[in-house]
Amino acid sequence: LFIDLKVLARRINSEPAVDAVVEIACGKVRSDERAVFREEILGALSRGEVTLYLDALDETRGMKERAVEAIDDLLNGYEDSVEVVMATRDSAAVAGRMLGFGEARLVSPADVNKTVRAILRSFARHRRIEDPEGWVRPRMRWVERVLSRDPDLSKTPLMPILLAVSAGAHADLAGLPSLRAEILKGVVRDVVERWESARAASGVVELGALSGTRAAEALFDCFVLEGSLLAGEPLAPEMEIQAMLADYFADRWRLGASDANATGREAIEFWDEAGFFLKASEGRIEARVRLFGELADALHQVEGRDDSLGSWVATNVSDPERAESLKLAAGLSVIASRTLVEEAVRDGGLQALRTALEAIDEGAASTPELIATLIGALLAILRSGGKEGVDAAAFLADLPVPADLQSEIFDAFSISLPADHALVAEVRAIFGWKMERTPSVLERLRRILRTESPKSLRQSENSRPDVISIFGVDRRWGDAVSAAADALVAESEAEA
Repeated sequence: LFIDLKVLARRINSEPAVDAVVEIACGKVRSDERAVFREEILGALSRGEVTLYLDALDETRGMKERAVEAIDDLLNGYEDSVEVVMATRDSAAVAGRMLGFGEARLVSPADVNKTVRAILRSFARHRRIEDPEGWVRPRMRWVERVLSRDPDLSKTPLMPILLAVSAGAHADLAGLPSLRAEILKGVVRDVVERWESARAASGVVELGALSGTRAAEALFDCFVLEGSLLAGEPLAPEMEIQAMLADYFADRWRLGASDANATGREAIEFWDEAGFFLKASEGRIEARVRLFGELADALHQVEGRDDSLGSWVATNVSDPERAESLKLAAGLSVIASRTLVEEAVRDGGLQALRTALEAIDEGAASTPELIATLIGALLAILRSGGKEGVDAAAFLADLPVPADLQSEIFDAFSISLPADHALVAEVRAIFGWKMERTPSVLERLRRILRTESPKSLRQSENSRPDVISIFGVDRRWGDAVSAAADALVAESEAEA
């Protein structure tokens, strides 16, 4: 018997649990056959020949403890051989454990690409595309690029599906966003728009006391407000979030206290059921994927006043815990991007400069003048030597350094770094700056092939091991050796 626990929760205060379960199970049976089915189900329960599939305990909301009690009472009245399978998200797991069931957790799909491709092919059929595979392939590549850039998104099966729907909904490839921040923002917008479309089809678009486009606008605003709080407090009290949303509905939409509170609760339930901000144990809420909390944090800041945006960037520019929020804000706002670079240069630390450089690499707006200030700040760190000097050299090798500065930076490589690290930086810069293959350049390429991987230098106390490892020395050396070998083979073939 398949039982929707949302339906059961609405009935258990007015009838015994067993009656409610039987009525729900018979809900889709023809009325003239229900008596026979009801009798057969009761008989099977008494003999222990029933398996109950209880779905969506988390969606019973404030009734989940009461629903669990009703299920417990029901099972106590029948044979132990009655089997039960209950499904819930984490938000109701604590209540579900009161039943003493064994637990299993669903793993992520082994081949999420297969699901994404199936969704895109369905779009192609619906749109009657003449060359469906030709239409699917570029959209598939777009989804794969997004997932490879943010692997955490793949851990939540919903996210690749949302990306597939976003890709399929765009008839024109040019309409697909390319910036990371815009892609993530588009996913959230799509969730709200699909909710609005589904509700409009049923004739009612309502969020508490709001209706129509006001309801959809408020839902997106609530995502921003709720997520921005979670970005700074990963397990925020639900009451704190509810109070914040109630204030929003009262101020923005002029709702009375009662309506503001009720509408805020509905918004919290919506983003919980959508899988973004989940109700956890002990009355707290957490972001299912931290990246969406950081997106909300960025949206909250860029939609505010320019002076408050600047203050926020200056306060957090060297905080690694706020790096993703800063990068996403820079991708959403030219002002945020410029401010991030300016504050990173003013700070002068490698963490701040790394955040600004990664923001630009992800598509944030920049100018030659801003790049020049970053080069100057990195050059200062390079000249200080040590582990941070090696890291600064790696960033400089990837930047578009003007020709008139290249020899100065090459000198700094050889003066400030150990010889093996300096050679790796020089070879990477040769390719990063697209330098002419002069005899001295070719000699450096030959030398790197005879050089072993440099030994790692001691990290400073302020460096982040998880970030440093991304730019690890071994990988830099390996990239340099591989590029040098390819270039020398091409040079040899050209001479022949």
